Amino acid sequence: MENAISAERHPLWKRSCPELNDVDFIRLGILRCISSVDSGRHFLQTAEEIHNEQRPLSTYFKSLKSSRRVSMLEAVEQQSYGLFSETLSSHGIDYLKSFHELKDYTVLAADRHFIDHACHTEKGRNGKVYAAGFIYTLNFRNALLRPVSLITNGT
Repeated sequence: MENAISAERHPLWKRSCPELNDVDFIRLGILRCISSVDSGRHFLQTAEEIHNEQRPLSTYFKSLKSSRRVSMLEAVEQQSYGLFSETLSSHGIDYLKSFHELKDYTVLAADRHFIDHACHTEKGRNGKVYAAGFIYTLNFRNALLRPVSLITNGT
């Protein structure tokens, strides 16, 4: 977390946002991913009840639409993937080490995942609402997942 805090203090994308700073935004995003909730609103209710996180709906949902925050998350993902890869490698983690013929290759599996759209999701130009999703890869050598692309099921 120290690296995240340090990077948050001196990034190219920094903007003053007293309602929800970048480190809290990342922390809430991780908490959202590991929470067993059905929607963003359900997450905010659960975060308030269980973790004493009080965030206005509008602040949270507006922050999710920020292109600046998308750039920040892309940079954080790249840095954290590199750090996790180095750490796992330094501990001898290599699930393919018994396959000597693969030692010079990166072995990935790709898949995609969709989530249902929320009932309040804005409709597109054609009047339809599409589920959000992403394509990701799994690195067979270290078992790390990595996002490849954001996608929808109809655009």
